[in-house]
Amino acid sequence: MRSVASGLIAIGILFYSTAALAGDAALTCEASKLKLTAKYGSCRLNAESQALKTGDPVNYSKCDLSKFTDAETKAAGACPTNGDESPIQTYMDDCAGRVATSLGGGGGIPDTCPIDLASCNSGLAVCHSDCVASVRPPLRTGETTSYGTGSDGDLQKGAARSFTDNGDGTITDNTTGLMWEKKDNSGGLHDLNNTYTWSTGTNNMDGTITTVFLANMNSAGGFAGHTDWRIPNRFELETLMDLGASIPRTYPAFNAGCTAGCTVATCSCTQSGGYWSSSTYQDLPSSAWFVYFVVGYTDAAGKTDLEYVRAVRAGS
Repeated sequence: MRSVASGLIAIGILFYSTAALAGDAALTCEASKLKLTAKYGSCRLNAESQALKTGDPVNYSKCDLSKFTDAETKAAGACPTNGDESPIQTYMDDCAGRVATSLGGGGGIPDTCPIDLASCNSGLAVCHSDCVASVRPPLRTGETTSYGTGSDGDLQKGAARSFTDNGDGTITDNTTGLMWEKKDNSGGLHDLNNTYTWSTGTNNMDGTITTVFLANMNSAGGFAGHTDWRIPNRFELETLMDLGASIPRTYPAFNAGCTAGCTVATCSCTQSGGYWSSSTYQDLPSSAWFVYFVVGYTDAAGKTDLEYVRAVRAGS
């Protein structure tokens, strides 16, 4: 009986030790991810600080969460969560951007969030998107000239805009969280003079906007390391309009140093004409909405027409 009891005790100790190790692995993984997330957020804010001191574009190249995968691999499936590097990065990018915007006088930090992220079942990225959408005011138009009390230029209501040139041919809108392709004047894929068709005549988005432009943007590792570039919807595209700017009516981040031969590394260009959105004109499905940067308005054109295009990514 004593040997049987001893055996049972040994089995119990082994079971407890195995369970304890599994628990330790989960806690270690969670702790590692928290530490990596803290370092990432600090890196983003330090990059913003350095750019202010030097006047150079913000450089985020040293900020990454790639070791999330290492922590998950080391835990051998014991992590409380797995595969959440991308939503955590999106969340931290937005938080750091909003802090930088707020400290620059642009506001953007809500007092409270009506969504309980901890109890959200549909994923952190989805919950965070819902929360941000519920507290962000409409965007400011950019108009600063007052035409009387209560006019747009007098009140200048809405969320202030700020943009970050990422140094890799992309621009991040710190207010909306969208990342935009830069345009240049080099004659290549990003040339501001390139035009594309929305459709081949089927009413579906199967024109050169997809088969040529997006196909090249997302091939061979993608542009700026991303393969999820897409055509912005109408409302997303309208956020690039600055009603206080001269032609083209967009923000300086999208219209700077545009000279012959310049590349996305040295300039930022915008055509004055119409840019395709991905949105269809429902009363006439053979047409799609475009944004016209000459006077700053939106209209619809036949989908087989040729228009300019700018890609976007990381929208909600």
